[in-house]
Amino acid sequence: VRKAATSLFKALMALEEKPLAVVVDEVLESLSSSNPRAYKTLRGSNVAKASSSRTPNDQDIPASKPSKPPTKNNPIPSKLEKKGIEHVQKDKARVQATTAPSQSQASGTQPMPGADEAITTIAGMGIELWDANEDDGGVLSGLKSSKWSSRQKAILSIVNHCEQLETVTADIPSSILLLVKNFTKGFKESNFNIMKAIMTLASVLCDKLADSNLALPDWIGQDLVAIATEKVSDRKLGVDSQSLLLNVCVVKVPSTVLEISSERLEKVRAPAVH
Repeated sequence: VRKAATSLFKALMALEEKPLAVVVDEVLESLSSSNPRAYKTLRGSNVAKASSSRTPNDQDIPASKPSKPPTKNNPIPSKLEKKGIEHVQKDKARVQATTAPSQSQASGTQPMPGADEAITTIAGMGIELWDANEDDGGVLSGLKSSKWSSRQKAILSIVNHCEQLETVTADIPSSILLLVKNFTKGFKESNFNIMKAIMTLASVLCDKLADSNLALPDWIGQDLVAIATEKVSDRKLGVDSQSLLLNVCVVKVPSTVLEISSERLEKVRAPAVH
């Protein structure tokens, strides 16, 4: 758990923006009473040292800085593939450009849609082969399939469609994520390929919400932060987890993301060693 916690905080502290650094300090300080052991470990890490050196009164720090290259004191980036590093750095830039969420972003109070309502909403999006048979590449039938490859293909079909959208309405991401959650064991699939597809879909939808100046609903934000936190130290899904956390911070108040992550980390019994 300590390694996973350190990985998570390093991923978020890699951001150069001062408002987020202050929030990290506040959350970290709150652990001094609620979880002294975690507080001691994190305060002694490089992440805590970096955050403690920043104060809210510093006014000479520019709004954004170019990303620093990986160093020996930053073990996570040094272990990422080149493509993964570029992807995470791109997400950092998005978070840096959105450090002051609007009121609509901060609320995220949209209710959870019903299953039938979600299917109706998605059906109206014009996704290719939505109603086709599974053998013909059908999306809905693929989600319902017992074959992991069909479920993965269906999710990636939705990803491809969503990437072409310029903006979205609030009901589209909610409906898509609810439907995918219902057919992937509550985002608890053991298959690596499906989990990677889910994280990719979630990141794309966060991008579209940000482009539309909309918040991520609270009910789905909890789930996305949970799956990203639990997989942040996974050898195969670590890059996707970090990217998803950063994308969620764009459409959700970062302090809320950190609080949820801290709670989830306490429940992780045996995070993967990396």
